[in-house]
Amino acid sequence: MTTLDRLITHLADAVAPNVAGVRGLGLKVTDVDLLVPLESMPDPHEVVLVSIPRGRLQTGFERPLGELRMRFRQSLP
Repeated sequence: MTTLDRLITHLADAVAPNVAGVRGLGLKVTDVDLLVPLESMPDPHEVVLVSIPRGRLQTGFERPLGELRMRFRQSLP
């Protein structure tokens, strides 16, 4: 598990326009929309801890998954 702010930073870095995989394809990415399933829980210090579930199968014995919606947009220089 990690903190919510670290997860958002990690996802933003993964879709940044200067990532080698994106540059190598010759693509220009200007907008990225993500819908990420999340497991979350508060810790004793009132920090929200989150993790992306390992699988997509949800059973009745697990906590309900939350969702994190994000839009990353490249700003104009």
